[in-house]
Amino acid sequence: GGGGFALDNILFVDPNGNNGTAVIGRIDLPWLTIEAATVAANGLSVSAGVQIYVFPGVYSPTTTITPTKHGLSYRLLSGVEINSTNLGTSDMFQIASNNDVSIIGDDRLVREGTWTSSNNTNAGVILTHTGGASVFNMSGGSVQASLSLRNITIVGDGRVTGLTNPIELIANCNLYLDNCDVQNQNANNDATCINIGVNSTDTRVTVNHSYLVCAGPRNISVNALINQPDILYISVWNTKLVAQGAASNGHIKTWAGPGQTVSGQLGGNVFYSTNAAGGASQYYMWHDGGNTGQKVNIEDVGRSAGNKLGLGSTGNTMTAIVGGGLITNVGLINPLTTWVR
Repeated sequence: GGGGFALDNILFVDPNGNNGTAVIGRIDLPWLTIEAATVAANGLSVSAGVQIYVFPGVYSPTTTITPTKHGLSYRLLSGVEINSTNLGTSDMFQIASNNDVSIIGDDRLVREGTWTSSNNTNAGVILTHTGGASVFNMSGGSVQASLSLRNITIVGDGRVTGLTNPIELIANCNLYLDNCDVQNQNANNDATCINIGVNSTDTRVTVNHSYLVCAGPRNISVNALINQPDILYISVWNTKLVAQGAASNGHIKTWAGPGQTVSGQLGGNVFYSTNAAGGASQYYMWHDGGNTGQKVNIEDVGRSAGNKLGLGSTGNTMTAIVGGGLITNVGLINPLTTWVR
């Protein structure tokens, strides 16, 4: 007899599956729902390497998907759509403290365009929440929560004040996006694609080769009101950031607590405002607040095509290292130190 092939750590989900008869490792006996497969994966005794394969089809979870198995990986095959039809105002995914989750699609559904249900025709993977809640809500607490997203489209319609943007991070989180399309269809002034929420400590966000578009004026917001120095780091590379709303802030807006420093590195990005009120005056980096001792240290290593690097409010220090020679204007709004490479 030949050697066997173990699938003990793999679960399968299919629109024709059955939660009652599904068996781990059996591709012919898949689960019907992603949330049921997740519960089963959470209960496995193995310490690592658990995967959930989701076959093409439309999935409408009835409860929030909450992975607690450290290192759990979802593989979403081309043609997977996960929507919020049955979720109401509940988040689609919640990633809690001491969890390391990855979601990998075959490809993102939309490339540099605004998703609507009528153009949902080409191959790819899409997660949509149109009920005013988040697609991904992360809360690290005392132990870091990590989430890696690759090759998927994410569409939401929430806002900062409700902590319901497509991707929300609160406290001690590590988020990595690669080749993703993140869209917020809410045109409110405080809507954004990725929100680093109040009390976010020791948080890192990395965005690479992606497309962020918001019907409002922002693409990434940092609202970290902690009265102590902590790690807040933003890295955005080779990404197009489009703001469709009135230009009241910047594509990346930061707001830190007293004595807190927000650091980051940018490179190879394109910042674009489609609103007539914004145009060339839209700042691609804007620091706001007023808390004493706030600092922002941002290095643009070059090849960012955009508008201005701006600082708002008072009592802040902003340091910008600008390189590449393609930045059209650097706005000196308040104390700003600039080195041009």
